[in-house]
Parts: sequence; C-alpha cells; structure tokens
Amino acid sequence: MVFVFDVDGTLTPPRAAMHDEFAATFLKFCTRNAVYLASGSDRFKLEGQIPTDILASATGLFTCGASVFEAGGRIIYSHDHEFPDELVAWLDQRVGESKYPSRCGRHIEYRTGQLNMSTIGRSASAAERKAYSVWDQVHGERTKLCAELMIAFPEYEAVAGGEISIDISPTGWSKARALIPIQERHGDVAITFIGDKIKPGCNDWHLAESLRAASSQHVIVPVRNWLETAEFVRRNLSPLTQSLSA
Repeated sequence: MVFVFDVDGTLTPPRAAMHDEFAATFLKFCTRNAVYLASGSDRFKLEGQIPTDILASATGLFTCGASVFEAGGRIIYSHDHEFPDELVAWLDQRVGESKYPSRCGRHIEYRTGQLNMSTIGRSASAAERKAYSVWDQVHGERTKLCAELMIAFPEYEAVAGGEISIDISPTGWSKARALIPIQERHGDVAITFIGDKIKPGCNDWHLAESLRAASSQHVIVPVRNWLETAEFVRRNLSPLTQSLSA
C-alpha cells in the first residue's frame, strides 16, 4: 500500500512546524511504508514545516500542487508556467476590493507552475490568519474569488489553499498529477490519501476524485487537523513499529 499525505493542516498546524512527538512517530511510519507528501507550497516552505529526516525518508515529495516532483534526492520533473500580466492585475484589483479590513503584505506569491493569492496577505501572523479564516467561513470570499477568476480566465483553475489563500494554476495542473508517477513506480497498488481539504473547491479535491475514479481499492481519508492524522498514523503502524515506540 502507498500513503499520500497533504502537509499543511494535515501533518502540521496551518503554516506551522510539525509537533515533535508526532514527527517521531511519523518518521517510523515513513521507514516502514511507501509515503509521499503532496503540498501546495514550495520546497522551502515544506522544509520549514517538516523535519529533514522525514523529508529524506519519504518515498517522494510533490510540491507546488504537484508541479514539482522529487524522489531519491533529485528532481524528477519541474513544470513551470508564465502567468499573463492581465491575471496578476486582476488579482491585485481583487486584493484592493476585498471587504476584509486588514492587509498584512505579500498578497501574490509566484511558485513553480502556480500563483498563490491572499487578500489579507501571507505576512499575516497566526492570529491574523485565524481571524481571516473565521471571517472567510462566514463570507465565502475565497470561494467567490475562485469562481470569478475561472469565469474571467477559463484557461486557469483556482482552489482554496490553507487558511487564507487561493492557488491558481493552468487547468488540469492539480495534485491529481501525482497519481501517474506514483502508479509508474508502484504499479496497480492501493493508494490511501489523507488530507484536510478534501471537498469541492479546495486543493485536495482533485487528487481524491482522481483516486476514486481510478479504482475502488483506493482509500480517501478526510481529516480535520493534524491530531486526527496522528491518530490515523498510530492506528496504522505495523506491530513491529508499535513495539519500537512502546
């Protein structure tokens, strides 16, 4: 069996480092299973959240919404894209028009094959991120932005990512691209995907739907936070691993 884990909100608190106790358990899990990490963020941010020994033990790393794939310490592929100035200008305008009262800076971030946009800004503190997330759940700003963007720019797709932002990529460039290289390496194997954003309009949805369409043997595990992921990992540790952690 192959396991694929989302990172932000699934293995870690939002935009924070992995908890030490869970990291120790997860490292043991990685040494005994084929484990892939699938993040919307780039490698630099991944290194700020996941310990180096786990990154080295993982079978593979998908970053920037699977625009980049790394395995065995080398880049297998990296698919970049040049976004039009009109799209960037449209995003800038929407930042200015947002009804949310605060702005913290770093509103548009370029990643490999992806743009990330946040009306509050990626420089927001943890408390400011949480406040925006609560406001967004009431007002649905990110959902509306995604829908409007895909009407204005139909060649692009936008999904909610993390607590405060949306991810924009060419249509079809989603985490679902991770499925092909995993199958190339492991054949017709059951894949379990664990993520906290497995719902329409969010950045784990396409991979989950692709797995469901590919085979009934694949398993989708929605979680609400890293604590639920930690419980899943503990339940699925092999007997040998459990004895080592006792």
